[in-house]
Amino acid sequence: MSSDRGRTGPPSRKRKRNTAESSSQDDELFERATSLVELLEESKILSVADNDLALLLRHALRSVLFGSLYDSILDILKLRFTITGDDERTQAEIKLANGSLDQLSELYQSRLEDAKALPPPSSYAKHSTWAECQQRSTAILCLRPSDKQGLPLCVLDNVFREFQRQVGAPLPSTEDARKAMNVAFDLCNMMPDHFTAGSDRGELFDKCLHPIFPHSWWRKEVYMSAPTELRPGKAGRAFELDGVVGIFREDKVETGTGDDAYMQVSRVYQLYVEKVRNEKPSLLGQGAPVFLLCPCGGFYDTKSAIIEPLVEPCLMFDDSLHTHQEALARKLFALKQAVITLSSRSRVDGNVINPHPAGVPRVYTTYTAEDNTERSLTFLRPLKENSPRPLLFIATEDPTDSSTHKLVKLVVGKYGAGAH
Repeated sequence: MSSDRGRTGPPSRKRKRNTAESSSQDDELFERATSLVELLEESKILSVADNDLALLLRHALRSVLFGSLYDSILDILKLRFTITGDDERTQAEIKLANGSLDQLSELYQSRLEDAKALPPPSSYAKHSTWAECQQRSTAILCLRPSDKQGLPLCVLDNVFREFQRQVGAPLPSTEDARKAMNVAFDLCNMMPDHFTAGSDRGELFDKCLHPIFPHSWWRKEVYMSAPTELRPGKAGRAFELDGVVGIFREDKVETGTGDDAYMQVSRVYQLYVEKVRNEKPSLLGQGAPVFLLCPCGGFYDTKSAIIEPLVEPCLMFDDSLHTHQEALARKLFALKQAVITLSSRSRVDGNVINPHPAGVPRVYTTYTAEDNTERSLTFLRPLKENSPRPLLFIATEDPTDSSTHKLVKLVVGKYGAGAH
């Protein structure tokens, strides 16, 4: 071998183990890469190979030995030596090296895919894990970090808008409202107690909720998998009414103990979206709206899973003025009405998908023209693509007629001629 090529030289086993957590798959990668390095160093392969190929493979093998995982490295590992010359021994060594590259590239691809795969909800909840995962293109739009946000849920599905309106309204004089108040008092009386495990708190929580959310309708430890997800996961609780999932929740022994419950239930919803994509694609076309007990809402807008806290967190403590109980009762009543709304929607078991563009409001289907006539309105796209939370949109009265295109601004609160 010519001296200007240098030696590939594997790092020591001790160094390898110090650079990354050891696993059986990593160990196998290390052993195969080391064997290939030794074969290349002891044979005449590199002396007869294309110089550029030799340099690329040397770089790729060193990256493998140091535990690096990149698509570009995999591309190099898929390159092969060309069998040339008349030396039978060298030809045999090239065939052996190419076979080793076949095995190494296959193993490396599997390891790379495993590294890219999103973790299950219980692992996603770990602070270091979700912080890294939320930097990927698959990030959940749940406001963590703050730039990971989608449109407000209230403009994507009326069930969330009505929930927020109901929470801010006085309780009506109905049986459901009375039950919600009783449940709120029970929760504020029992949830401050000491629990040794999250499951114990969850069992009592179910018991308290029973008058408005029957205990038998909660499914425990709900397993979920999908072809698009390498790692399956499970939800702590799922509430189903007439076959429609209305609520997901995760129970923790205490607030602030263990991992992040908000990120865990957000990942539960993302996994649910992939499950629905495979089993009920038409439901996905409707956004697969679900409530997540923070309480938050979950919605899929054709491109991303969007999670948003819909109201302030619940304080389940006894209160002599009953402000905690009344606030909690309004949330429970609004949640019950929302779940009923979700279950009463027409069945979506078929495979017909009603397509919607990503990143546009869905609740507005008409507008009032200057002549006070109501006209149809179809949102086409945000005016500026890739904006975290756009305010301006292109819409139209007739999708087939570009002359009817309109510029629509999404505003909060009162907005009139004096705004500008």
